[in-house]
Amino acid sequence: MTEAENKDLVDKTSGKKQKMLSMAMKVDEATASEFRKIARESGMEQGTLLNAMIENFRLNENKTLYKEHAEDIQTVQDLMSTILYKYVALLAENKVSEEKAKAKQAQEIAALKQQIEELSASSKLFESEHALRMELESRVAEQRNKLDSLQNQIQQMAAQHTNEMDALRNKYNAELVEQSRKYAEEYQRFLNANTVRQQG
Repeated sequence: MTEAENKDLVDKTSGKKQKMLSMAMKVDEATASEFRKIARESGMEQGTLLNAMIENFRLNENKTLYKEHAEDIQTVQDLMSTILYKYVALLAENKVSEEKAKAKQAQEIAALKQQIEELSASSKLFESEHALRMELESRVAEQRNKLDSLQNQIQQMAAQHTNEMDALRNKYNAELVEQSRKYAEEYQRFLNANTVRQQG
C-alpha cells in the first residue's frame, strides 16, 4: 500500500472515526502490547501480523456481532493495516536516523581522536623544544662561566703585572737613591780633600 493510498484510506474512514475507535477498543491493551512486541522483536511481515490481529479479533467476538459490523470491522482492519504500514516505515526511518546518528558520532569521535593526536604531537614537540632550550641554556651558562674564568685570569695577570711593575719601580728607585747617596758621599769627600789642600 502506497503513501497516497494510505492517505486516501484515512480520508475515507474519517467520517466513521467514533465507530472505528469503538471497535478498536475491543482489542485489549495487553493484546495490543503483544502485537507491538511481535513487531519489534520477531520482524514479522506486515500481512502475517495483520492476519494474526484479525484472527484474534474474530476469536473474541461472536459471529452475529461480526456479521453486523463486518463493514466497520473491515474499516478497522484497513486502518490497522495503515497504522502498521506507517509503524514499519517509522521503524525504518528510525533505523536510518540511528545509523546517521552513529555515523555522526563516529565522525565526532574521529575528530576528537585527531585533536588528541595533534595535542600529543604538540606536547612532544614542546618537550623537544624545551629539552633543546635547556641544552642551549646549559651551553650558554658553560660559555659564560668560561668567560668569567678568563676574565678573572686576565685580572689576576694584570694585578700580577702591576705588582711586578711596582716591585721593579721600587727596586729602581732604591738603586737610584743608593747611587745618589754614593755620588753625594764621593762629592763630599772631594770637597773635603780640596779644602784641605787649599789650607795647606
